[in-house]
Amino acid sequence: PEIRPSDCSWISEETSRQERLTNKLVILVSPAMSIKQLKQKIEMEFAEIFPREEPYFVGKIDDASGYTLPASSLVGDHFKQGDSIIVWPRADYEDFPHTYQKENADDLVHTLKNVHYSMISKLSDSYIQEYTDKAELLSTILPLGLTEDVPTIQNICVILNKVITRDVVALLDDESNSSLLELAVLVMQHWINKIIDEDKFILNNTLMVLEMFIKSWSF
Repeated sequence: PEIRPSDCSWISEETSRQERLTNKLVILVSPAMSIKQLKQKIEMEFAEIFPREEPYFVGKIDDASGYTLPASSLVGDHFKQGDSIIVWPRADYEDFPHTYQKENADDLVHTLKNVHYSMISKLSDSYIQEYTDKAELLSTILPLGLTEDVPTIQNICVILNKVITRDVVALLDDESNSSLLELAVLVMQHWINKIIDEDKFILNNTLMVLEMFIKSWSF
């Protein structure tokens, strides 16, 4: 098969020796993408397709013959359209100390973003109203709203609309929680200034949250 000018596709198998499970994904990427960038794309695709699963962190990528691919090499150097690859999770990858390299800050920040998205996605789909300590919940969730990642903000909107009630607004009026209200205002300002013009879902949900916040005496 021919490689198309803008992208190529192949089957990615994520394998865990501990759980003996294999997930298969079809990934479309440019042949000019590096193997390092491919790892990041697989992590993001996994988080989006399997939001209820634990975050998947790629350790190393092997070709169909079992050869490990250098992170600095390009996809087009090794694969053509329709080729299969084997992706090892980081826990298994650490069993190969001779190929292990320390990750740089860019990789770690990317991983952190994936973890944030995965956890927020799971929380938005949970019965989060049952979480009793609403102040603690808001102090954990609100700082994550200062991102510009639209899917993460969408899920935070869902969470806030589930938990922001009259009782929570009254809680924010308590002097001990004044910093939480200030943080909520900061997050809302960030969304209004940079995000809501791009996404109607975030716009509508931001308005719903603000309608609740304006009932606060301190807002």
